[in-house]
Amino acid sequence: MNDPFRGPAAGVPGPSPTYADWFAGTSGFGIAYGSAGFRRVYTCEIDPFCRRVLKARFGHEPEGRDICEGLPEDVP
Repeated sequence: MNDPFRGPAAGVPGPSPTYADWFAGTSGFGIAYGSAGFRRVYTCEIDPFCRRVLKARFGHEPEGRDICEGLPEDVP
């Protein structure tokens, strides 16, 4: 499956709007944002099951694991 988070915005001229997917779960909101033309720049999810689902769906694990351990410079 293509990763809707890393592709160009659908029908949006100029740069794609971006977002960070905090507490991503299995990324239901992220899929909606991606289909609306947003580009994901960072995902954070601590739950091991959700991380496996995200990896299976999009081919990569979230960049962040525990929001309490993240640093501002980790997020583009």
